Amino acid sequence: MQDPSLIQQAKNCVDMFYQSLGQPYVKNERHLKHTIPRCAIGVALARAVGDVVTGEVLGKDRTTVIHYRKKHEDNMRYWDTYPDYFETATHIITMYMGELAKAQRIEAIDRKIEQLVKQKSLINSIQHV
Repeated sequence: MQDPSLIQQAKNCVDMFYQSLGQPYVKNERHLKHTIPRCAIGVALARAVGDVVTGEVLGKDRTTVIHYRKKHEDNMRYWDTYPDYFETATHIITMYMGELAKAQRIEAIDRKIEQLVKQKSLINSIQHV
């Protein structure tokens, strides 16, 4: 199971990316005006959170994200707008997922540790009865 906070952070990055482009995210349209930015954000996001989380966030299969990554160099070379989209996506993800993501992950881990310590104490108290 994926970390819900990581998925939400990744969704926020996708939202910010598409807001910066001034267009909505369209997951199943094959027109280049939708395909090019989707591939760019897919590759940038996969580098930060992996193929599975990226696929979940984009509503795509992880193998589609792998395909985006494999075609990245060709896309950089042959799609005029792709390098700019990729740079924008990378910048947004780097800025947003950097320190903010670390802080939120640490908070989530701390909450899990607290829950596990409570469970451990409960189990220890039951064993000593």
